[in-house]
Amino acid sequence: MIVLGSYCLGLIGAFFFLESWRSRIYAFVIITLTIFYSTIWGAYVVAGCMPFFVIPLFLFYVKRDNINLSFLIFLILAGMIIGVSNYLRLYSGLAVLLMMVFMILIKIKASKRKKVVAILATVIGISVVNLHFNHLIEKRDAFLISRAIEPPSQNIHNVWHNAYLGFGFLHSSQKIQWNDRFARDFVRKKDPNIVPFSNEYNSVLKSEILRLIRYHPFFVLRTYFAKFGVMFFFFCCLVTSAFYCHYFIKLILK
Repeated sequence: MIVLGSYCLGLIGAFFFLESWRSRIYAFVIITLTIFYSTIWGAYVVAGCMPFFVIPLFLFYVKRDNINLSFLIFLILAGMIIGVSNYLRLYSGLAVLLMMVFMILIKIKASKRKKVVAILATVIGISVVNLHFNHLIEKRDAFLISRAIEPPSQNIHNVWHNAYLGFGFLHSSQKIQWNDRFARDFVRKKDPNIVPFSNEYNSVLKSEILRLIRYHPFFVLRTYFAKFGVMFFFFCCLVTSAFYCHYFIKLILK
C-alpha cells in the first residue's frame, strides 16, 4: 500500500510540476526504477518511498510561488505523512522535512509571516500524528501495567542495538546475526534480568562493540567496507539505468 500510494502520488506530482512530455517520461522511468529498488529492502521501503509522497507536489506548489490555502492544506497533509513515516521507520521523513523548510525559506517569494505560517502548518501535521501515536503508546503501557507487565523502556530502536547488529552483515567467526532477537538473546546471556533497550542493555552492547573494535579491527573494517561496496553497487545500478533510459527515451522522442 505504501509503495502504490507513493508511486501514484509521485507520478501525479511530476505530471503537474513538469511541463514537457519528455521530462514527464523521464520522471516516470526514474520513479518506477526507484520504487523497484526500494522494494528490495523490505521495511526500508518507507525511507525510499517517502520523497515520492511529498516532493513532486511540493515542488509544484513552490513553482507557483504562492502560499495560499490549498498549499497550507497540502503542508498539513505532508506533515502527517512525514509523521507516520517517522513512526514506521525512524527518521525516514527527516530529509524531506528539512528540504521543505529550506525551500519555503529560500525559494518562495512571500512575506516572513506567510513563510512562518507555512512551516507551522507542516509542524501541525507532524504534531497531530505524534499526539495520536503517543496516546496509543500510553494506552498500551496502561494495558501492560494493569497485567503486571513492564512496558518497554524506549519506543525507538536503540543506537547501540543497531550498531551491534550491523556487524552481522557478513558471515564471520563472531557469529553475529542480523536480527533483533539475536541482540536481546546476547544481552540476556550476560544478565537475564536486564530489560531490553534499558541503560544496562545499552552498556552491555556498547562494551561488546568496543571489544570488537579493539580485538578484531580487521573484522570491523571488513564489515564496513562490505557495506560501502553494496552501496556503491546500487549507486552504479541507478546511474547505469538512468544513462540507458536517457538514451532510449531520446531515440523514442526523435
